[in-house]
Amino acid sequence: MKTFQFILAALALSLITFSCGQEKGTALSLTTEIFCDHCEECESCKGRVEKALLSTEGVNSANMKVAEKTIAVTYDPAKINEQQIKMAIAKTGFAAGDVPADPAAYDNLDDCCKKK
Repeated sequence: MKTFQFILAALALSLITFSCGQEKGTALSLTTEIFCDHCEECESCKGRVEKALLSTEGVNSANMKVAEKTIAVTYDPAKINEQQIKMAIAKTGFAAGDVPADPAAYDNLDDCCKKK
């Protein structure tokens, strides 16, 4: 009985160690253009981009740093690739690395979020 308990405990410890050591996804950092001079206060651009990314299959996390004009994304490369992530961002009206903002989405941005 003690041997069985020992094996069970060792198995549980192995599973915990294995699950904690797994990578949560591939990390990607993209530059973007943010023209809004008050986004750090209202974060409308940040929320729009992060919400769009988080609703995209394969994206695990998204964090837009407005002051740095960057977007950090963690994703599952088996479900989505970098180009698809850039396109998802572009569809919100913002550039993503070498992918320009979608013109129709850009036109729908608040006036304060557009280039002056």
